[in-house]
Amino acid sequence: MKRGYVVGEYILVSFFFLILFVLIVNTFTDFTLNEYEKVNEFEECKNSKKIFEKLFDDELVLTNNSNYANILSNYTSENNISILSSNITQLGFSNGQNKLNYTVLKQTFDKLKIYDWNNYENSTDSFSISMGAIGAKVDSIYASESLATSSCNPTANIWLNDSTSNPNTVHKTIGISVCDNNYNSKLKFKIKIPNATELNFNTTTGLTITNNSDHLLLEGDINPTVSETRKTFYITYSSETATYSDWGSKFTTFGEDYESITNIDQQNNLIIFEELRFYDVTTDKNYDIILGSNTVANLEWGPEYSEGCNYNRIYTVVDEYTRKNMTINGNVFEYNTSPQYYSWIEVTSR
Repeated sequence: MKRGYVVGEYILVSFFFLILFVLIVNTFTDFTLNEYEKVNEFEECKNSKKIFEKLFDDELVLTNNSNYANILSNYTSENNISILSSNITQLGFSNGQNKLNYTVLKQTFDKLKIYDWNNYENSTDSFSISMGAIGAKVDSIYASESLATSSCNPTANIWLNDSTSNPNTVHKTIGISVCDNNYNSKLKFKIKIPNATELNFNTTTGLTITNNSDHLLLEGDINPTVSETRKTFYITYSSETATYSDWGSKFTTFGEDYESITNIDQQNNLIIFEELRFYDVTTDKNYDIILGSNTVANLEWGPEYSEGCNYNRIYTVVDEYTRKNMTINGNVFEYNTSPQYYSWIEVTSR
């Protein structure tokens, strides 16, 4: 056998084993990296769940004769972390229940910043909290139009409006308004109203309404423009089109057919948000969506655009009762109500 042939065969065999070795190393590296990512993701998700449970399930504990709002207020004015550490052992937004108090959430999101929480806990955990409405009790978001549409610093409002039409059909009227003086925002939404049919609405570009057999669907992709910085429309609907002449008077005075009218009114009392987002089209920054005149439906806490593992649940968000006057076809109805909407709450840990 010639020497050159032997050398060439040796080179080919060596090259084959080199390729095989490289493939094995690459495969092992890919496998190791993949498994590492899985372990890392598991740890992040476990940490996200742990943070969530501490924030929302633990019991809120305050020292004797102390008040959560005052503690936050004093902490904010003095910027002294010891005020928190000496008064609060947990935040405990829900105390393990399925309801969250809106005022406590809003105060915390506004006044207690994410870096303060890390200092208070003496922890390196980095996380954010976000929430978004998935449904609302309609009579809990009643507002007069003047209150609901007062702000034009990018804001979207959804509210129960006064009833001014259809005096012989028990119904509700939802108002939706988008306003932005810089006309650079967009409201995207899909709203389902169960068991409802449309009675009337004023048309708006970018809005479609579909009557299905079991629900009414409103879909919108609406943005203010230079010529129209505010866009507002109304949808009047009912789950029952039976005639009750002058039903507003009967309802507000507990008169004839009151029970039947009340049953229909309650059937009209739920809207579902399949999609609901109001944002700046350039920066993608989220803007406030207000239910009624003062309940923010999309609170956020912590760094923007946070990425990581998420853990979430659905809660009922409630607040203190207030006395309101609703107008139904010229008849004033006084009643007790509290903001009540259903929201997902999500913790993102990184």
